[in-house]
Amino acid sequence: MARDGWVPDLVGRQRETQLLTAALEQAGGGAGGSTVLLRGEAGVGKSTLLGWLEAVARERGFAVLSAVGAEAETDLAFGALHQAFWPVLQQSGALSAHQRDALESALGVRSGTPSGFAVGAAVLALLEAVMRTAPCCWSWTTCTGSIRPARPSSPFSTGAVPGSRW
Repeated sequence: MARDGWVPDLVGRQRETQLLTAALEQAGGGAGGSTVLLRGEAGVGKSTLLGWLEAVARERGFAVLSAVGAEAETDLAFGALHQAFWPVLQQSGALSAHQRDALESALGVRSGTPSGFAVGAAVLALLEAVMRTAPCCWSWTTCTGSIRPARPSSPFSTGAVPGSRW
């Protein structure tokens, strides 16, 4: 993984880094978003590519939202959401009081049991607020068995974020 301010050189990954760079340029230029799926057997370098992508995105002024899905956390309803949105939670002042309450309850900042729909609406509103200040790069790494809905009612059970620029 990349350290703060350092972008690693990746040997033999020119094709992949060109594809990821093009996706960042498209998203950063306001031409719309991109979705890139990295697949492969364990140990082929997917996490290294994501680390490279995150470092380059930060270097270019992107807000980087990232989460790592682990099988041990599959029963945590908003575990990945917590990882991804904790760094931008300070921007929750842009949300309505109801949305802020729902999001902060989901992330454990306040007590309560929010509905999945309310949390989903709050996340989309927060994502919109973040994207007003910078393009956004969403990086989600999963471990085997970690992709399954935590709660069927959650609008984010598939990991999709409709309307995102990245």
